[in-house]
Amino acid sequence: METSHDDDGRWISRRGALATIGGLAGVGTVAGYLDAGGESVRVLSAGSLATTFEDHVAPAFEAQTGIAVHGEYYGANAVMRMVEDGTKHPDVVVSADATLLRDRLYDGVTDWDVEFASNAVGIAYAPDVPLGRRLADGEPWYA
Repeated sequence: METSHDDDGRWISRRGALATIGGLAGVGTVAGYLDAGGESVRVLSAGSLATTFEDHVAPAFEAQTGIAVHGEYYGANAVMRMVEDGTKHPDVVVSADATLLRDRLYDGVTDWDVEFASNAVGIAYAPDVPLGRRLADGEPWYA
């Protein structure tokens, strides 16, 4: 396992860096294939995670390791396509869809990933509109 150190002389493993990013992100799947050296980590991620990365993960990771995070955000399929066709060469790929990442990037780009969280979807509705009344009555939203 390769290691490097930050400006304060602390040693951090490549997988440790990825685990820190994954632990801070809170949702998704991380696959990594870091180049040797460097003072920053290039992240290619699903656009739905942009705010989380820019506002929380990147600042926390940099504060902890001294290594800057540079993120680019696109749709999940676009992220996979750019990595597959060599358009982008990130250090870390983050997807909100573990299956998509595994189907598209294993056997050629990466041989491991870390799935670290899941998400739930909530639906809120106004009970005084036709759709809201249908939902309150237990009818499917798509009916």
